[in-house]
Amino acid sequence: MTRKYLNCRSICYRYYLELISLLLFFGLAPHHTYAQEASGWQWSKPNAPCMGKCAVSVYGGRFVKTGMSDIATTGLPAWNWDYNNDYFVGATISRSLLSFKNILDFEPELGVGQRFGVQHETEFWAALYVRYSAFPWNDYLMTSIAVSTGVNYATGVSDIEQKRGGQGGGSRLLHFLSPEITFALPSAPDKQLFFRFHHRSGAYGIISDTKGGSQYATGGFRYKF
Repeated sequence: MTRKYLNCRSICYRYYLELISLLLFFGLAPHHTYAQEASGWQWSKPNAPCMGKCAVSVYGGRFVKTGMSDIATTGLPAWNWDYNNDYFVGATISRSLLSFKNILDFEPELGVGQRFGVQHETEFWAALYVRYSAFPWNDYLMTSIAVSTGVNYATGVSDIEQKRGGQGGGSRLLHFLSPEITFALPSAPDKQLFFRFHHRSGAYGIISDTKGGSQYATGGFRYKF
């Protein structure tokens, strides 16, 4: 039974990594023919001038003890979450490479962040964000929501992550799932405020048999250029 379980977990992990690779491929590879044939799709070459498609961000926040799944299923507001005295600051660079009718954008992101307070590890991540921005009130307050998939590497496994990791005991390499919402004035669309739930975990045990990891409720500033 144990051997079958481990074999199943290895297969799931392999398919998970293949899925991440495909998502990153579609965000990074030059699909010229596809962009030309599929009406509404627009591809931006990685080496082309940014023209407002590139962005740098800085953000920070506090560790959230409440589980992400509990927050998502119960709709628990942020002021009712459980926090501890652990903090995080991070910076990212990103670019929109594929868009659909100014409704959806596919944005690869690279980031680095530092924990402090209780944990002291450094995090590095590479992810693909899918962003939706077609809200009816954008003439008054430009809004977008986005969700990511990717990988996050920490320089160590803290005591907190060992406890939250379950039987797997935590892992340096985990899944990066960090939804966010952004706001900007129509008169200054290149300057955005955003709120991100910075989250890394084992994706329900798929990665290294690890469950929970570290997560932070954060806010930050993004500049597009």
